[in-house]
Amino acid sequence: MYSKLKIFSNGLLWTVRIVRNGQSYGATNSLVHNQEDPLVEFYDTRYDHTPDGQFVSRYYKSTLMANNRDGLCLQGGVPDWQIDGDALKNIKEWLNVQNDTPISYHLMVSEPGNRNNPSNVVVENMQQAYEIARDLKDDLKDFYVVKTYSNGLINVKPIYSFDL
Repeated sequence: MYSKLKIFSNGLLWTVRIVRNGQSYGATNSLVHNQEDPLVEFYDTRYDHTPDGQFVSRYYKSTLMANNRDGLCLQGGVPDWQIDGDALKNIKEWLNVQNDTPISYHLMVSEPGNRNNPSNVVVENMQQAYEIARDLKDDLKDFYVVKTYSNGLINVKPIYSFDL
């Protein structure tokens, strides 16, 4: 589930959407975001190109949070596509309360091709999950990490043997 915000700026209603690690995005939702730093997308709701409006621009959350300017130009060729300073401040406040940090990590270990009864190892972070998987890789096991977020989002990431 995507977190979304509707906000007015410069007389336009915008949809702001967070794309987290493991979620799809792009024109046909065929791309999958594969980084911990979420993407923040902006849609002009005047146009119904997508359920959220017309896609205008996308930034990493860290980039938006580091922006100390009074506003944001989303696309220089369209004068309407700007976020004013007050709206940007409200967007940043909203982004701050969106919990994108996992609250738990579980390394699931199972026999190859059988994920019905995996062993569950609670780990502190992805690095520890990879370290344990690396130690066990010679046992021909399947590994994946389940990350749980406080907002209920769950992300499952396989760990492939060629990554170890």
